[in-house]
Amino acid sequence: MDTDSDISTVLASLRSENETNGDIVNILYQFEDYYERKLWHQLTLALEEFFFLTPEATPQLKCKVYDLFVSQFANKLNPIKVVEFALCAYGDHPKQMLEKLSELRQSVEKEIRVAHYKPQGSDEENERNEREMVATIEATDAINYIDLNRARYQLKLGDIDDAEAVLDKLAGRYDIGNGAVAVVDTATRGGKTAVSDPNQRVAAAYYYTKYELHKLKKNYNETYRAGLLYLSSVDGTTLTPDQKVAICYDLGVAALLGDKIYNFGELILHEILSSIKDNQYAWLYDLIVTLNQGNKPQFLHQLQASFPQSPLLKSHEEFLVRKITIMSLMELISQQAATSNKSLSFDAIARFTDIKPDQVELLIIKCFALDLIRGQIDQVNRMLHVTWLQPRVLDLNQVKVLYNHLLNWDSHVESLARDVYANGGAIWAEN
Repeated sequence: MDTDSDISTVLASLRSENETNGDIVNILYQFEDYYERKLWHQLTLALEEFFFLTPEATPQLKCKVYDLFVSQFANKLNPIKVVEFALCAYGDHPKQMLEKLSELRQSVEKEIRVAHYKPQGSDEENERNEREMVATIEATDAINYIDLNRARYQLKLGDIDDAEAVLDKLAGRYDIGNGAVAVVDTATRGGKTAVSDPNQRVAAAYYYTKYELHKLKKNYNETYRAGLLYLSSVDGTTLTPDQKVAICYDLGVAALLGDKIYNFGELILHEILSSIKDNQYAWLYDLIVTLNQGNKPQFLHQLQASFPQSPLLKSHEEFLVRKITIMSLMELISQQAATSNKSLSFDAIARFTDIKPDQVELLIIKCFALDLIRGQIDQVNRMLHVTWLQPRVLDLNQVKVLYNHLLNWDSHVESLARDVYANGGAIWAEN
């Protein structure tokens, strides 16, 4: 029996099993029509609708459609789409998912080798051809997408080392912090070679896997960075409400506990933050906003109230007090009149940040070390002279303070202009 006959038999059997569900039966008839006419693009769209947008499609049915139907002609489809169909069908079964991904990788690699085959030559030529073939395979977005999803499911099974090795290997291609650039994707399907930039979907998979890795390792700085890069690489409309809440919660905790994170603008401005504004994690939303404002009394009050919901924050209480103290100093500096050199006494800093006077210099040095401010310390007069403050996102009240500074500056300039006009006539006449 040939493949086409097998496909017809499979779909007929599936229709028989689901004969009470007219929508599913119609979809299966549509699959058969597109398959027989070799309309691969239309079939891909129909499969997407079935796997992702059809509530009547049970997990068991999705697995059957993938195993008995999609896998029979997977080489006719975009391999990244095939991976997504497999993820939808077997995503809740890590071990089976890893098996499916291994099978897909072997299939894609085989096609690449066939498409780029070179005749046998001398031993030296054969070795060079094999090196080129391996490089071609490793530069293929489809292969990398499979490897990244394998790494993600390895993390679910506790295999951190292998997952980290995959991420390290692909950092130069997909991580913008490691010089990732556009390259040619040599994935071949239907005898065609595609060009990628690289594929945004694969980049999103890279950042999501990296975000999951660092979350497991409790590396809050990298969790925050990778999570934000993932959000910048993925279409937010494809995330479910539960996924948004989960990611936002992780990013919020990472923002609080990251020892190098003192700028929360990207998270505050991202629409995902609103996903926790009015639910059981509203306390986390309040903490992030208040921390960005540098309002130490309010933050400490909210922090104490959050401990029953988050023992993790309780275990980092001392660090969080230091962090809000640093943010309150930045807020104090931003409130000063807009001049090229803002000067603050140690006593004023101690009062605003609610610390002892003998702790002020250490606080300032810490801010210098984090490159949050630049300037000089006058130890004799116990003054801080600030020449630069790290830019950050401001709320409306903080913007109003800057607005008032500009009004005062404008008033001073106008007053100076009137004085020059009134008293400079004689000088101008002499010239």
